[in-house]
Amino acid sequence: MEPRWVQGYFFVLASALAAVLSTADPGDQGVPVKQTRNLTEFDSILGWRRIPGFHGTHIQGEYQVEMRYNARGFRGTLYPYERRPGTHRILILGDSYADGYSVAFKDLFTETMQQHLKKTIKQPLEVVNSAVGGYGTDQQLLYFLVDGQRYKPDLTILLFYQNDLPYNIKANYTPLGRGEKPLFGLQGDTLYLKSLPKPARDREAVSRENFYSAKRVKETLEMFARPEAPGSDAPKGPGGKAGVYGSGTQEAQWRMTEALMKKIKASCDASGSHLLLFYVPIKREIYGSGGKIHRKSSGIFSHLQVLAARLEIDLIDTLPRYQEKAGQIAGQQQRLYWVRDSHWTPEGHHLAGEILARYLSDRCKRYGLCE
Repeated sequence: MEPRWVQGYFFVLASALAAVLSTADPGDQGVPVKQTRNLTEFDSILGWRRIPGFHGTHIQGEYQVEMRYNARGFRGTLYPYERRPGTHRILILGDSYADGYSVAFKDLFTETMQQHLKKTIKQPLEVVNSAVGGYGTDQQLLYFLVDGQRYKPDLTILLFYQNDLPYNIKANYTPLGRGEKPLFGLQGDTLYLKSLPKPARDREAVSRENFYSAKRVKETLEMFARPEAPGSDAPKGPGGKAGVYGSGTQEAQWRMTEALMKKIKASCDASGSHLLLFYVPIKREIYGSGGKIHRKSSGIFSHLQVLAARLEIDLIDTLPRYQEKAGQIAGQQQRLYWVRDSHWTPEGHHLAGEILARYLSDRCKRYGLCE
């Protein structure tokens, strides 16, 4: 039997070759891009956004993916804000996992989800995937308020990943040089904006007329004006002791995340959209040393369960299914996550799409997706 490192080497080589072949296009593949930062431009509200109309090839060691963004910076069909009668609509909020820049568009979880849902939901279904690599819960909230709710979704699905937590209390996204981001503060239970992003010295602010509704931007910023009453920016547990989320930095991260989620839930409710949380497992919750498949529970998911229960938000527990599937396909030399990159492979995206489709098919009336 070959040593593990030999098997791993050939798996990476085969994966990279498969990725190249799956995205090969005899025509123009656009601008080559090696940094995800170069798929985005500065945004004065959100910090960065995907470049509208961009066409290029995202090149990484394990994959090469052709990226095409429509006029609003999304992968896929450009839908008008106004919905056609008889059509149902889903809005996706999330970061790089939902953005899906590690797989071809045909393998994106939203495409798998739609293919499966067509079997049970007969009405036309439109999916707007607004996710952007690096976005935290704070940026997802602001995006929903200034633009996302204009699509009038029946259902808003938020993909939650563990690094949302630290970046929900930071004003700068250090990895990959993405730059500044909006920063919220908490005064008691009141959310307010402490700062908005400024472009980095090497990043030009691109002016795009009417990219967002000026009226909505104004209303959003006024909504999060700093309260005049004195208060602390360092949220603590009850009585200054460790709360349900622990203490110190961990407590601050979860308290801020809960406040942001609460506002997203209220905003969805106000616009007539249901909110659904989808937990994105961390790679190390699936794969251990030597490729061993984990079967343990997740402390992060346990905290997310507490948050979702308190805010009455539906939450999908994906971890057991990911662990089970990883074990099933291990013998076929397939993985749900890339070996070096932490993101989903096509198999990881397909599984996310299948989990969502099965969940929504069973609850399509609850979420307004079928009559």
